Amino acid sequence: MDFKGLLEKAKEAARSVAQEAEKRLQEIKEKLDQDKDGVPDELKEVSELAKKAAETAKAKAEEAARLLRERLGKGE
Repeated sequence: MDFKGLLEKAKEAARSVAQEAEKRLQEIKEKLDQDKDGVPDELKEVSELAKKAAETAKAKAEEAARLLRERLGKGE
């Protein structure tokens, strides 16, 4: 077999491997994001927990500030 033939076989093998890798990557993405919103489901859960924690912290900080203002006699 000549060099060009070997080169063409190598190119085809590389294309085949790249296509298989792309297919496998897509399968993995689909498993991680079953609702198809573009964000892995586990990250959404973490994001929601962080959002709730931030809201709780904000509410507690506002309550602490209100109580401090009351103690200092400044009202709201």
